Amino acid sequence: MRREEFEWLERQVRKLKNVMDALHDFDLSEYETYKVHPWTPLKLICLMWWLSIYTHIIPNYFRNYWYIDLFSGPGLNFVRETRDYLPGSPILACNSYKPFTQYIFVEKNRQRYESLKRILSRLNLNNCRIYNEDCYAVISNLHINADHSFIFADCEKPSDIRWGTIEKLLRHKSDLIVVFHTESVNRVLGRARKSGKSDTLTEMLGDDSWRNAESGSEVLDIFMKKLRLYREFVKSIKIRGSYRKIVKSSGRRHSRIVRYSYDVILACRRGRTRDYTNAWIELGEKMTYLRHRDAELVLRILKGEIRALDEFERRMQGTWRIQRTLTDFA
Repeated sequence: MRREEFEWLERQVRKLKNVMDALHDFDLSEYETYKVHPWTPLKLICLMWWLSIYTHIIPNYFRNYWYIDLFSGPGLNFVRETRDYLPGSPILACNSYKPFTQYIFVEKNRQRYESLKRILSRLNLNNCRIYNEDCYAVISNLHINADHSFIFADCEKPSDIRWGTIEKLLRHKSDLIVVFHTESVNRVLGRARKSGKSDTLTEMLGDDSWRNAESGSEVLDIFMKKLRLYREFVKSIKIRGSYRKIVKSSGRRHSRIVRYSYDVILACRRGRTRDYTNAWIELGEKMTYLRHRDAELVLRILKGEIRALDEFERRMQGTWRIQRTLTDFA
């Protein structure tokens, strides 16, 4: 990671932390949280980035624009490794550059739903609807009369994606962001190729085109190709991370590092007079250099646990030494 990406990441994480100011008088320990790892800030930055683009542009062209969150969660994230609270997608959406005319939040888990409901009531939001149901049932019965919508589908697992629901939402004017668990899909595909069937992949793609794929990345390509039937611009940003998992072996407990990655997909139309999709391409270029360890480092710096310059230079010293050596030989 280069210094400029590190400084950019620090600014973005600081923005995430600043959103928590809206909850400054809350006792956060009283609310349900979604337990996450340090790569989650990278995903939240993707959402925050496009929310800013969207709410700067769409209100200039549409009067009635909705935010639809298919897997809202409790409204709060808790980073296990650093013990930081970060805003969930509903809180980010409610703190956009301009407010949406209508918010639709869907959360199937009862405890998360109750927590989100309490938070939103304390924020005095009158233009939101919260559903404690399966999102596919909600969308099937939801009358969307918005001029335009921002749809966020932060799926927890591959079986959360159902093409029939995605397709219905794409028939309306909307921007769509989907969290696609590419690595998990790869494991599901491996089992499917052995058994010859997979309801999960068939529902995800709306057909059995997954049979032509040999990896999770190829399933991702198929999914994105289907999105392109409805949107001109479809591009993913890969989020990479790892976490320590406790496992039992021969009656003993030990830890191992689990590496994980997923893709955040944006599907939208290109601008007629100004192609604002370049902003997503720019974001993807910045994310190429970032890992979950970088986000964890920034969180610890913002808490004052370590000094920014000292720690960054310590971690990057080896890279810079190599660069200086190469320059000497140039």
